[in-house]
Amino acid sequence: FNESINQQSLLTGIFLGLCLTALIASYFFLFRVNMIRTALTKTALMRALLPASLFDVGKELTSSDMRLGIRELDANDQLLLDMYEALRQAVSAMKPREELQEALEGCLSALQQVFEGEERYFKLYSVPNRKAHQADHQAIHRQFTGLLKLVRTRNPAATERLTAMLRARPLLVHFKKFDLPMGSFLSRQGVL
Repeated sequence: FNESINQQSLLTGIFLGLCLTALIASYFFLFRVNMIRTALTKTALMRALLPASLFDVGKELTSSDMRLGIRELDANDQLLLDMYEALRQAVSAMKPREELQEALEGCLSALQQVFEGEERYFKLYSVPNRKAHQADHQAIHRQFTGLLKLVRTRNPAATERLTAMLRARPLLVHFKKFDLPMGSFLSRQGVL
């Protein structure tokens, strides 16, 4: 009789041990699956936790938004638009600092090319309002350079300032205020 009770206790102990082991394994399996799911949806989780306004980086600028009808300047503008869109997407998708830095560096390089191209036309054709136009080039360049410095130094305000800049759409504002009138003037001069 005692032997039967000991066997029954042993079997009950083994059964309870197996149940406990299965329960612990299930917990760790579910925990691991949840960790993987969390890692895969980091951006979605961050979007849920942070204010929606942080991810509103404005709509994409397209070549139809910024076309002068002057081949060289339009080609430079297209390169800048491509770089600007890469930056817009990097900020919207909360890409790592290195990718933001790379996108900003691409924008700065393209800005330099665009501004140098426009300033060659200033000299060749005595474009009206060129001093204010050049001053705006310098202001935009300073803005992008300042943002790049914030990203490089891991300043916590970098993403917020990048987002604010993208919402303000300084390239489109500049284009409408300065580049369109310049394009009209150059067209009247017969520049294609």
